[in-house]
Amino acid sequence: MMFKKNSKKTQKNSAISAGLGYTIGNILVNGIAFISVPIFTRILSTSDFGIYSSFMAYQAILSIFIGLALHVSLKNAKYDFPDDKHGYNSAILLLMLFCMGAFLLIGIVGSKWLGFMLSLDSFLIVPLIIYGSCSALLMLYNAYLVLDYRYKEYLYVSLFYSLGSIVLAVFLILFCFPHMRYFGRILGGFFPMVLVGLFIIYSFFKEHRPVINKKYWQYGIRISIPIIPHGLSQLILTQFDRLMILRIIGSAAAGIYSFAYTLAMILQIIYTSLDSIWTTWFFEKMNRKEYGEIKQKSAWYVILVSLITVMFFLVAPEVIMVASGEAYWDAKYVVIPVGLGLYFSFLYYFPAGVEYYYKKTVFIAIGTMSAAVINIILNFIFIPKYGYVIAAYTTIFSYILYFVFHLAIAWHLEKRFVFNIKAIMVSLVATSAMAGLALVLLDKPIVRWLIFSALFLVAVIGAYKKRSVIKGFFKKESTDEV
Repeated sequence: MMFKKNSKKTQKNSAISAGLGYTIGNILVNGIAFISVPIFTRILSTSDFGIYSSFMAYQAILSIFIGLALHVSLKNAKYDFPDDKHGYNSAILLLMLFCMGAFLLIGIVGSKWLGFMLSLDSFLIVPLIIYGSCSALLMLYNAYLVLDYRYKEYLYVSLFYSLGSIVLAVFLILFCFPHMRYFGRILGGFFPMVLVGLFIIYSFFKEHRPVINKKYWQYGIRISIPIIPHGLSQLILTQFDRLMILRIIGSAAAGIYSFAYTLAMILQIIYTSLDSIWTTWFFEKMNRKEYGEIKQKSAWYVILVSLITVMFFLVAPEVIMVASGEAYWDAKYVVIPVGLGLYFSFLYYFPAGVEYYYKKTVFIAIGTMSAAVINIILNFIFIPKYGYVIAAYTTIFSYILYFVFHLAIAWHLEKRFVFNIKAIMVSLVATSAMAGLALVLLDKPIVRWLIFSALFLVAVIGAYKKRSVIKGFFKKESTDEV
């Protein structure tokens, strides 16, 4: 009995360590990417940056189709095929490689037509498909590592790719492709990603030789296919606007907009990292029906994140000036509305947590797809009339609808709000108002920084006074019997 108890505690501690490891790892890896932004904005023109960003957006979308979202099936397979998990992983990887081959054949035959349709050079089509394929393999590998709490290996692979792509890209841009710098930036990430892909194939097939297994293929597809619309819609919400800007206006405008989006993604990293901790805590409290504690702590959680968001809005123009050359400074008109849109995507986590708890994931897919379709329609209507800046505001509107839809579903499932809806709505209004104020004060840096300093002081004092609440999110309470 004591052995079982200790085993459970060990497993829980492993889960906590892995969760914190992934959180720290994500911040570290993305932090390296952000540190590199000032380098690339100074050696790439806005046009080069736009082409590179569009290439990366396309490969992210392709990775969903090539990988068939099969990585999400690994968690279920671990329990349904406990004696043959390596055989399942190997079979799924083989299926993904067949998909990759089919896409490569299409890309080789139709490279000119695809290049025209995507507003990319035709010689980029094959590297695009290979890049997207390796990205899908990396998602599969990360899902595999998560199941065994092997976060250190995730860090090693991610750091290799992040650091390798930066160093190689700078070398290729400066010494090999000075007149076609976007190509040097693309190849800088392409070669490390291919090496990562080959390493993953070797690792999986070393554990179990590749065998066609229709049973495993059908199992994986049945679980994963419904996730594709959700994943694709999420990418449309975060990536498709810059692709439309590239197509409708041009690569320079796409470059400025992509740069603004890259900086605003600092917020998204904070949101997702905190959500991984919040979700674990939320599920525990829902299991115990401790709704009062959920209401109390959700209020402090949303207030804290709202303060962080507002402080980012207030200093964003100066961050842009430090992180880029003058050609990119118009991004200050985009970064705040984009950040506000991402803030609404953070608020979505509250009702979505209820949907995940009750396993009503179909609602999540419907909500994401609806918001993505609305976003595409609005961009088609307004970008040709008002330019690339309007895409940030259509994103805000789409995310508002996204949040409201899931709020309604959460109410439908529980017949009440288990989280503190009053605190969320007050924070929503206050953060939106401060975003507007930050836009009005774009050319008044002293006023903005004075407000930032005051809010920073409030945040520090508040965090100190509520330190026990913050510690509660990280503390995993034992439910084992004594």
